[in-house]
Amino acid sequence: MMKKRLMAMCLAVAMAAALAGCGGTTESSKEETKAAAEDTGAAVEEGEESGQEPVEIEVLSLTWGTNPEPGNFVEEKILEDINVKLTMTNFATGDDVKTSLNMRLTGNDAPDLFYATAEDIADYATKGYLLPLDDYMDKMPNVKAIQEKVGVIGQVDGVQYGAVKQPQIYQEGYWIRKDWLDAAGLPMPTTLEELISSVEQIMNSDPDGNGIDDTIGITGVKINAIMPILAAYGVSRPTDLIDQDGEVVSSLYDENYPDAIAYIKDLLDKGIIDKEIMALTSDLYKDKLAQGLPVVVYDSWTQFKKPELYAPIEENNPDAEWVRIFDLEGPGATTSGLYDPTSVGAIYCVPAQLEGDEEKLDAIWRLLDYVAADEGLRLVSYGLEGEHYTVEDGTIVATDRMATEADFTWVYQLLGRNEMEYLGVKFPYAKAEIESGVYDRTYIRLVNTLVEYPDWYQRVDAQRYMDEEVTKFMFGERPLEEYDAFLETLDSTYNYKEFVAGVNEYIQGTGVLDN
Repeated sequence: MMKKRLMAMCLAVAMAAALAGCGGTTESSKEETKAAAEDTGAAVEEGEESGQEPVEIEVLSLTWGTNPEPGNFVEEKILEDINVKLTMTNFATGDDVKTSLNMRLTGNDAPDLFYATAEDIADYATKGYLLPLDDYMDKMPNVKAIQEKVGVIGQVDGVQYGAVKQPQIYQEGYWIRKDWLDAAGLPMPTTLEELISSVEQIMNSDPDGNGIDDTIGITGVKINAIMPILAAYGVSRPTDLIDQDGEVVSSLYDENYPDAIAYIKDLLDKGIIDKEIMALTSDLYKDKLAQGLPVVVYDSWTQFKKPELYAPIEENNPDAEWVRIFDLEGPGATTSGLYDPTSVGAIYCVPAQLEGDEEKLDAIWRLLDYVAADEGLRLVSYGLEGEHYTVEDGTIVATDRMATEADFTWVYQLLGRNEMEYLGVKFPYAKAEIESGVYDRTYIRLVNTLVEYPDWYQRVDAQRYMDEEVTKFMFGERPLEEYDAFLETLDSTYNYKEFVAGVNEYIQGTGVLDN
């Protein structure tokens, strides 16, 4: 099983960020940006001299409940610098985004720029809703530099339909109550068997001393709760495709998969894995966490290091010490989990109905290139220089006002940010946890974001079938002796092997797996 060190990936991202990110654009790139700005009429001075009216751009985005006041300092600065007047239409969930967007696309009333996932783009492009961006990329050198890092993301049949966010870092994994480990005289586990043994011992010791058998072993939101266990067997979630020694494969066909399911079923039967995981929403999971019930959880560093998120946990469990579990040795791999290094979080698309509206299109290209690098990226990352941050010897230093006045600027990070720099500036108290979570772990590489789905493949039905049947095996609702029959149906009804072979051929041809 191929496991790539995160150090190599992050160094590559850092090198690219040095060219395209905050304060690191090369002189040639600056000249390209200036030339592009001149070509599209983006120079602020020109707009002011000609008395040109600002171009209004509506951006539809996913902001998870954060809704900045219109006309805030970010929008004012964007208007001042590139003569674009922003209107943000924000939604709290991906489902809300999709519902609104589908209605507007079909009604020929699309926003000027909108959030989409890699999975959405193929459908939208097929229906003719999206404007191809290939002919416009030279007007956005900073956007183009990001695209070169992520390869084919945002493309359908070789055509670029979206401006892509910078890749995300590896943040999630297992966390364990170290105070309970210490109280039981147990070391930090380094193997899967040690982890399960430690969890079982702690569960049986009434660690919170309340005299009630209510301690939960391992929990999290849905199948994510067991991802590190699957990874220790060298396999992944049912619908994932992975990079195995340079070949794209589905681990459902791996000989370890039935063993992994049998192992997980045994842990569920014993109550070591929370039997409610598949029904848990984020809120229900966090309620269990706040009650101090679990020994191990699958979560991000943000849950345990951001004061506003950790406060409810700390209030009820002031002595709790949550620490990250690193690589676990298992029957199929020694790894921390599953990770897609080309996972970009979001892609921003332009509707086909804007074709020919050069004034609005030029404004969109200015906006995207502005927030992708240099002063614009610093604005949407940190706020206003001299107010929310300063630059000392080339290093961004937060002022006291950043946390209170610039806590919403991420909403405008349409093309992401220089992640490691950003997190170090915004969350210096968590810098050690962030860096160790990136540099000190290995992973099984997912390639989900690289997949293009052919028209003949019944994707929704096939993925539902895989998820439902594997869940039935894990919870004893279908005997594991029928696993081969499950694969036969997957192949005969959904042509899954043919689909995987086609994906492998396509991704091999992009050269992405060579990086």
